Amino acid sequence: MDDGRRNLAYKGSVTGNDGQNCFESGNDMTLACNPIETYEVPEGRKPQGFEEELIEIFCGSQTDDRDRFINGLSEWLSNYTTWT
Repeated sequence: MDDGRRNLAYKGSVTGNDGQNCFESGNDMTLACNPIETYEVPEGRKPQGFEEELIEIFCGSQTDDRDRFINGLSEWLSNYTTWT
């Protein structure tokens, strides 16, 4: 991944994802879902700090549960998808 791009090859399209299968840094991407809410990073804020603030606001004491879910999902994806 020397150019910062990853292609996701679905094994039998198990995820039903209709979005792009190639990440291109700096280009807007089509999501494979319709989010209920979106948040723009406020001008002058760093994206990572803003994300962490949102996680704390919305997850609070369940932040550890959120992290376990994300890790479990990552493991599931590694079983049903391949990075090429």
